[in-house]
Amino acid sequence: MTETAKQNKSEDKYFLDFTLDNINDFEQFSLGASGLHSEFDQVSMLDINFIVSNPNQPRKHFNQESIRALADSIREYGLIQPILVREVGNKYEIIAGERRYLAAKEADLFQIPSIIKNMNDAEAFKISLLENLLREDLDPFEEANGYKQLQDMYGMTQEDIARIVKKSKATISEIMSLNKLPRPVHEKVRSTELTRTHLIEIARAESEEDMMNLVELALKKQLSVKDLRAAKQQLDKKGRGDTKISPVYVTLYKQSTSYGNSLSRLSTIEPDDIPEDDRSKLITKLENLIDKTREVVKKLRNDQ
Repeated sequence: MTETAKQNKSEDKYFLDFTLDNINDFEQFSLGASGLHSEFDQVSMLDINFIVSNPNQPRKHFNQESIRALADSIREYGLIQPILVREVGNKYEIIAGERRYLAAKEADLFQIPSIIKNMNDAEAFKISLLENLLREDLDPFEEANGYKQLQDMYGMTQEDIARIVKKSKATISEIMSLNKLPRPVHEKVRSTELTRTHLIEIARAESEEDMMNLVELALKKQLSVKDLRAAKQQLDKKGRGDTKISPVYVTLYKQSTSYGNSLSRLSTIEPDDIPEDDRSKLITKLENLIDKTREVVKKLRNDQ
């Protein structure tokens, strides 16, 4: 590595350490807490019409309900924490504080308290990216893509990223696995309410076909993560996978076996050992189970 490269790497690490040690965006009620500016920075009131969004904003989806809630807070208390911007031409581009800016527009503010920083594209992108990654409500795919950008653009390892966002390396690796989901799978799950853990389990499948099968199963059967993992194991064993037998039935089979064992135990108990009231309740419950069992057996046999 050349001396120039070493110097650039050192400067880059210093910049990252600075942002990591200081970013702490708590929206409304944390005046000066973001640490992206010092007490000596001047807060300017900028015309909202001269402020523009960052086209490279890592966050692509904003929860409109939370924006409206923040707007209500701004109407009552004002925008307490300034946003961070940089001058681009005759406009001011947002570096950090996109949600506050959107909420301020929703609240019909004419001016926004802002701190103007002199930053190049790379510096502005880093801060914007890190600010979003340190939030808790990121879209799983945006989070996974953000980690990938830190890795690809700035040569950061998963250990570096884990240290920055205060998560384990294993968690970072799991989240980044979402980047390998094929586009058809990505588009299918994007609008669903599958959890990040569901998505990670789906991303571990061996083929796109298996991934789509798991998505269909998870949505149709409303599978828990545990059942989804069991379904994936079935697909792994059977190659192209037989999704006709759901993990739900595997669970029910185990429960029926347990029920059979319980009946065997009951058959060894003397009736007089059970209080009469409890005995009547038990008889009624078992009779109901007999009727339901016959119905299920008939369906499983496809009896007409």
